[in-house]
Amino acid sequence: MELIDLQCNSGLKDVFHEKKLVEFYYSLLPNDQFQNLRKFARRMCTVFGSTYICEQTFSLMKLNKSKLRSRLTDDYLHDVLWMSVSNFEPNFEKLVAEKQPQRSH
Repeated sequence: MELIDLQCNSGLKDVFHEKKLVEFYYSLLPNDQFQNLRKFARRMCTVFGSTYICEQTFSLMKLNKSKLRSRLTDDYLHDVLWMSVSNFEPNFEKLVAEKQPQRSH
């Protein structure tokens, strides 16, 4: 019913053609009248975002585990992928400062 109401509303139809799709469903579509349609649009947008992340991860895995690097274990490959897709930035200065240098005998 919400979709029929949206199709019959000429004001919203004009706004739909002028604005970006995500902007229309997230901020311009009234929540009190079209809450189910907004919920459906949110679900559809997140599906494509998660698919992109999945495809990106498989591409990184293929790049890292090639014929030249076929001896990578699954654990090591997991660690390489984790570092490739995460936003974690190690603090190298702190890591180096915590290590004790090896002294000669």
